[in-house]
Amino acid sequence: MGPVLSLLFLGCAPVDEVATGCGARAEVRDDVPTILTVRWRTPEPTVGHVEFGATEALGLATPTESEPTTEHVHTLLGLAADTEVYYRVFDESCESPVATMANGSLPSELPNIETSGDGGLGSFVVTVLEGALWGPVILDASGNIVWWDVATEDFAVTRAYLTDDRRAVLYNESNDRSRDYAAMEEAYVVRVPLDGSGAERIPLPYLSHDFAALPSGEVVGIARELREVDGVEYLGDRLTELAPDGSLVDRWSAFDHFDPAEVGGVDAARGTWTHANAVDYEPGTDSFLLGLRNFSSIIRVSRQTGEISWAFGGLVGDQLPEGIDSALDLYHQFELVDGSLLAFDNGSPERGYSRVVEYEVGDGTGPVTQTWSWVEDPPSYVAILGDAQRVGDGSIVSSLSLEGQLVRVSREGEVSFRAATSLGYGFGYAQLVDSLY
Repeated sequence: MGPVLSLLFLGCAPVDEVATGCGARAEVRDDVPTILTVRWRTPEPTVGHVEFGATEALGLATPTESEPTTEHVHTLLGLAADTEVYYRVFDESCESPVATMANGSLPSELPNIETSGDGGLGSFVVTVLEGALWGPVILDASGNIVWWDVATEDFAVTRAYLTDDRRAVLYNESNDRSRDYAAMEEAYVVRVPLDGSGAERIPLPYLSHDFAALPSGEVVGIARELREVDGVEYLGDRLTELAPDGSLVDRWSAFDHFDPAEVGGVDAARGTWTHANAVDYEPGTDSFLLGLRNFSSIIRVSRQTGEISWAFGGLVGDQLPEGIDSALDLYHQFELVDGSLLAFDNGSPERGYSRVVEYEVGDGTGPVTQTWSWVEDPPSYVAILGDAQRVGDGSIVSSLSLEGQLVRVSREGEVSFRAATSLGYGFGYAQLVDSLY
């Protein structure tokens, strides 16, 4: 689909001339037609912004430019497809009347999202689609797809993040589905600017399920690592950090801390030993929180030294709940905030159901208390991926990945909202964000 242009003369000269007021042009983005780009020109450098929304009340605004300019370009984000968009432009010399323009439709290749319930998801959700096509998407609180990208064919995508500066989405392209270690080497972190400027594919060899973006611009990824120990090859994991200049440094390796002969992963038959599948960065301690799925354990790893300062649950945990045989069972993503650990606990096929569970772990040295859990009614088993994140009101948004559902669950265990993809699609890990600006 080619660009759809609308010249809007808001009491001023055309945009291709130096305007004496707010001459403006709106354009539907060709690659992501839910997005409008608004441009105008001023005779003198000034700062401006755009107010916009799905009604005449507007309600949304782009950030005011940080530096004066004569060429003003603003991207209107977060809009559902096929919306009549109301907007007006502001700068230090002019305020335009409200104009309207319809944005575009979703491409037919994207799945339908069916929603039910009240209250929405509580925020934008940055996640990935896995199905006939793979790639990152952003959903609004009502479950509408408002942004997307399509990954390179034959690569798996499990994680997407909106960058801290809200300018781009990062996502992984991995060959982790292959059992061929040589093929796993080709893997990337992809950076796609929201304003439509060129995407970058940055090599991060052996990148697997998850990565974390650091405030200082680095990315740390879980990377598969093959080593021979006592004549036996084991496929373990390391943490590899990617610097903004593209250089790489290994921060940690499972082989330097655990002996495969002594600590065996419970699912080693799948071809992996540790099978790390989730990583978060903890700014306060400059550490990584790493999930070792086959150990059913979470560990804290110093970014500077690689030392393990805390281990929870499973085969290597030194902090375990009392009276509970297994705190976590083949789990995936988690969140640790102020001593409260929330995790998507997949469970084993023998257990037959997955759950979201919360533990109070404190400073990591005292007793552990289970404070909350939720199981779908009727129970469901999610074998791969899965995530759980807290919303500001205390409710939980969970990605039931293989089921292709995002659900919002109250502390009382009631599902207040559900967004479900078309049959054959799943969701990956999820990031909740209040704003796209």
